[in-house]
Amino acid sequence: MTLNILFMSITLKKRQKSYEQYMYEMEMEQLIEESKQKPVLLGEFDRSMF
Repeated sequence: MTLNILFMSITLKKRQKSYEQYMYEMEMEQLIEESKQKPVLLGEFDRSMF
């Protein structure tokens, strides 16, 4: 994507992720989802959670 502003060009490139970065992000997303599901599975509800 290129933006032309006041006779200047700014080019933005999508950053390529390494395999390790991709796997780390996927693992973190999975852990976050698991931690969200724990209170639901244990039946620990309170109004502050919603």
